[in-house]
Amino acid sequence: RVNMSQEPPHLDPTQADDSISIQVLRSITAPLAYYDENLEIVPGLADSWDISTDGKTITFHLGDHKYSNGEPIIAADFVTSFKQDLCRDAEARRLVLRVHRGRLVRRS
Repeated sequence: RVNMSQEPPHLDPTQADDSISIQVLRSITAPLAYYDENLEIVPGLADSWDISTDGKTITFHLGDHKYSNGEPIIAADFVTSFKQDLCRDAEARRLVLRVHRGRLVRRS
């Protein structure tokens, strides 16, 4: 239960910039990884990840997580979200995304 003074203006994580929306989103979403209380990066929905030697590719290994309706959370769900985020940012439109076997690859 969350005590709010008003309805959240946004439930789209890419547009939420107010404290109420952020508070609600933190209650209903989970990241691939996050910072803990010691500012260490810890697993969220990703059990682990590998970073390529050139630092340009991060491969996330998803855990066995499900949505509230029982459907599995899959890599394609994150790819869709990342692509939506990129389309909203003019500079990010110059990036090319390539998906290969569940990996999201950023190429400059």
